[in-house]
Formats: sequence, C-alpha cells, structure tokens
Amino acid sequence: MDIEDYKNKMKAKLREDFIKNYKNSMAELTVAIGRKDLKSAQDIVHILKNAARLIEETKLANAAEALENLLIDGVRPPGSYMKSLETELKNVLDSLSVSVNIKIPHEALPILEALAPLLQARIADCIEQVPALKNYPEMETLVRQVECCEFKDAIITLQSLMARAKKS
Repeated sequence: MDIEDYKNKMKAKLREDFIKNYKNSMAELTVAIGRKDLKSAQDIVHILKNAARLIEETKLANAAEALENLLIDGVRPPGSYMKSLETELKNVLDSLSVSVNIKIPHEALPILEALAPLLQARIADCIEQVPALKNYPEMETLVRQVECCEFKDAIITLQSLMARAKKS
C-alpha cells in the first residue's frame, strides 16, 4: 500500500467516525449556550471545526470558526450564526450518511473496479463509467464527484463503496 492509498483509507475512516462523533453536536451546543456556558460551547465548536477541517469540509469549518470567534469574545451567538452552523453540519452529515450507510449491489463491483485505476491516474476517461454508475442510486455521490473531476474525493468515495460492495 502506498502513501496515497493509506491517506485515502484514513480519510474514509475519519468521515465514517465523523458521523458517530458529531451527529449530536448542535444539540450539545444548544444546551451549553442555553446554560450560558460559553466555555463549553466554545470547546464543542472548536472540536467540530477541527474535525471538519480534517475531512476537508471547509464550509462547515468556516461556520464553526465564525461561531467560535464570537464565543472566544464572550458573545452569545446570534441565531443566524447558529442556523449557518446547523445547516452546514446537516449538509455534511447527510452527505456522509449517503456514502456510509448504503448497501452496494455486488454486481456494481466490476464497474467500481474498472473505475479505480482511472481515478488513481486522474484520467478524464473515467467519465465514461458514469452512465453505468447512474444505474445505481447508491452511486449518486460518486457520479457527482466524477462529473466534477473531484478525483481525490471520488477515490475516497470509491474505496468506501468497494468495501461495502465486497461486504454485501
């Protein structure tokens, strides 16, 4: 296994762990702010921000950082900041849930295996696999990533899907 494969596997693992570890963050944050415990609220947002950066979810990290800056200054965040963070967190959790909790039909495995070397080599011909992938609703995220030439993310998604197809 080369370093890129290792990085991709670790990123996939971080994404899976993110769902488990941060799905209740908004509830915890709301409770802390409701108790006027701004230090605990700051800690929650700080940890969420860093976790979002690890999985390269920039919008979520930026929303968390904006909220964190207010909390550092001792300011109770206005609703717009909370709503922004809630929206970004929901988007990330929804996106990750799609790729983590789905069962992949075993017959999709050959398509995924054919796509893997093309993505690894960052060959644009991988777009030719998209019509076959569109036959499987479980592949929606991967299709979007391939169509947008988001090869790094597509490789991670692909590895996760292949692991799930082999378990099915």
